[in-house]
Amino acid sequence: IASGLESDLKDENVFRVVKYSLNAAHVLFTDPSEGSRYVKDSTLGSLIEELLLRLHEQKFQRDEAYEVLMKGMNELMMNILHNANANHVFTVLIRFLYEGAPLSGGREVT
Repeated sequence: IASGLESDLKDENVFRVVKYSLNAAHVLFTDPSEGSRYVKDSTLGSLIEELLLRLHEQKFQRDEAYEVLMKGMNELMMNILHNANANHVFTVLIRFLYEGAPLSGGREVT
């Protein structure tokens, strides 16, 4: 997802790959299924961090294609917060507070 957002979103193939990747993650976290409950802390942390950083990204805010992806990322973020293992989600969010607050500019985008 991240490398696709760094690329030109005007490229139809890049846009499609990013959109399908978001959809696949969305399907995993749509309901509190067994699959979403067993996502490892590290994987969940990377996904949440990447989503939050991309949602906060200013340079794409005015792009129409990015607005569609932004809606999908917002929905995915809400599904993760609601349906992933609550202990893992809270662990990830608390870790963000103690590890340089990546969203406050304390760390480079991955």
